[in-house]
Amino acid sequence: MKSILLVLGLLLVSISVGYSSMPVDCCFSFSSLRLSLKRVKSISRTHSGCAKEGFM
Repeated sequence: MKSILLVLGLLLVSISVGYSSMPVDCCFSFSSLRLSLKRVKSISRTHSGCAKEGFM
């Protein structure tokens, strides 16, 4: 019984660690339009784990 609980506990920990390292800010659609610099308030790069790199 203790070994089953240990295995389940380790499984839950490994799942939670996997979800916490997943990127939150990814771009799924992109635009090639140019923006005026006056309209840009901030720029941030997408997470390295995203399928495509981009700036937001």
